[in-house]
Amino acid sequence: FYLDISQLAYYNADMEYVVDPGQIELLIGASSSDIRLRTTLMVHGEKRLLKHQQRVATQAQVVEV
Repeated sequence: FYLDISQLAYYNADMEYVVDPGQIELLIGASSSDIRLRTTLMVHGEKRLLKHQQRVATQAQVVEV
């Protein structure tokens, strides 16, 4: 699937729209009580400052370990 990395962005304390490197836990399900897939994604690189409404498309691959 393709993940728009900007969907992981948030406004920090300085009101900057940023994506931070690190682990992200991804849960997919019919509801919060019916989780059907749980995996961890790793965001690599430096902290990235995005412009408001900027979109960054990134291919993601889920690999069972």
